[in-house]
Amino acid sequence: MATCCLIFAGCGATRTDSFDIDLRNATGQPLTLSLAKDGPPYEPSWATPQDLAIESPKRREQWSGGPSGMAALPPGKTASVKGLRGQFNPGVNGYLRVYAGDLTISEMLSREKGSPSRVDLMLKPGANKFVIAEKAGSLVAEPEK
Repeated sequence: MATCCLIFAGCGATRTDSFDIDLRNATGQPLTLSLAKDGPPYEPSWATPQDLAIESPKRREQWSGGPSGMAALPPGKTASVKGLRGQFNPGVNGYLRVYAGDLTISEMLSREKGSPSRVDLMLKPGANKFVIAEKAGSLVAEPEK
């Protein structure tokens, strides 16, 4: 029985990570930004468009300015977030999703991972600096120097 307790004790430990994010829009169009996690625990500030669609299907369609949504990032501008915190189970990571355009929730839902108009950036605790550009009709992310 003691062995079972030791095995299960390590499975439920969550960690708290803190992120500083700087993202420069080097495209000719606005970008819609969304946070995401690839596992639990759920946190409203990390809610994805998919989470919001499941939680409240009658919710308004506008992403920008909502509880999880950030305003669209205009071309040539930089968005910065300092000290963003999240709780993560073992093996779970945080992401910044970047979509081309100033989108509604439905439009974001229509752009799956791997779409040329969406890029998912895995975040690491600490500083995360990216430039988003367009190449051959697709969004691409490069490290900011």
